[in-house]
Order: sequence, then C-alpha cells, then structure tokens
Amino acid sequence: MKASKNIILAITSFLILILATAQKKPEKELVKVSTVDELIAAIDSNKTIYLADGIFNLSQLKSENNSHVTKDLAYESGYWIHDVSNLTLRGAPEGNTQIVLDSRYENVFAFFNAKNINIVNITFGHTKGQPVCQGGVMITKNCQNIKFKNCKLFGCGTIGLAIKNSKNVEFVNSEIYECTSFILDIKYSNNVSFNNSLFYNNGACIAIANSDNINFNKC
Repeated sequence: MKASKNIILAITSFLILILATAQKKPEKELVKVSTVDELIAAIDSNKTIYLADGIFNLSQLKSENNSHVTKDLAYESGYWIHDVSNLTLRGAPEGNTQIVLDSRYENVFAFFNAKNINIVNITFGHTKGQPVCQGGVMITKNCQNIKFKNCKLFGCGTIGLAIKNSKNVEFVNSEIYECTSFILDIKYSNNVSFNNSLFYNNGACIAIANSDNINFNKC
C-alpha cells in the first residue's frame, strides 16, 4: 500500500514538473546592434534587441535576409515585422535612437501577426525633405499585446499610428507629431490605451471605427 502511494506521488510530481516546464516563458536572447543590417538580421521571437544611439536608415539596408521581415506585405508598403512573439526593441537611454526611411511613398515600420511586443526609447519617421509623404509611420495589424513606451512618431508621415484588427495596444509616455493626415487610425481593434502622451502639430484628427474600449488618459 505504501509503495503504491509512493508511485502515485512520484507520478504526480513528474506531471507537475512537466506542466510547470511547459508553462514557463522562454528566456529572451539579448542582442546589441549598431547598424540597420544588424537590426533586421536580429529580429526574431524571444529576443531583446538593444539599438545603439544613432540613426538606423531602412533605405540603406543592404540585405533583407530574414524570414520575419518582409518588404511590402498584406498589400501595404514598408518594412513589416511578422510572425514573431516576445520581442523587445529598446533604444538608447538618451533617447536618440531613430529608425527612419527616405521613401515618401512607404510606411516606415509595421507589425503583422505579432504578439507580446515592446518598443522602448525609439523615434520613427521619414527623413526630412521633399515631396510630401504619402506613407504612414507605424502600423500594427492582426497583433496583440503591443506596447510603445517613450517613443516618438513624426511626420511628414500621413498617419502617425494605424492600429488594425489588433488588441491590447498601449502607447505610454510617447509622442506623435507633424503627421500630415491622421494622428491615429484605429479600426476593428479593442483594448487600446494612450497614457501620458502628446499629439501636436498634426494635420488632422483621430479616426476610430468598429473598435471598443479605446482610452485616453492624460493626453
């Protein structure tokens, strides 16, 4: 009888260990990058990527050899980060890390089918010049659990931040400025919050359609 109890206890302990292991989040790999090619090559799930102080110009990218980065995806222009999870992009603490694009006709940066994404201390936008932009700055599409913190999205991009079919998006201590059309374009999304953020010198307004639980706090 005692032997049977010991066997049952051992089996139970083994099953608990398996369950705990299965539920444990994978540890993030830490990577430091200082060039735009290193940045694009490093993008993957379960990573924290530290971007050096300086400008990462996507127009100067020499290689797009990464299965999670695609140019012009889902009938929209720009560089799309897709099918990744548990990814953090963290700029320099000084706040001088920029991801920019020369082309006026493309979106600067976008996420598709991504979840658990953190973007910290990074400025995104088109480089200064002519003609007026026809592309936006940032897009999240079919995404969940996306957080922008201490970020800046600037024009001449037509739309600062487009959120499409996404949920649980946070925009914290961040800014959108000098965009020529919409500050925000939110469609078919829910649980989106903007906290302690600034919107200024933009050409138009905020568009929200077919979305729920969109909150602005101290903006």
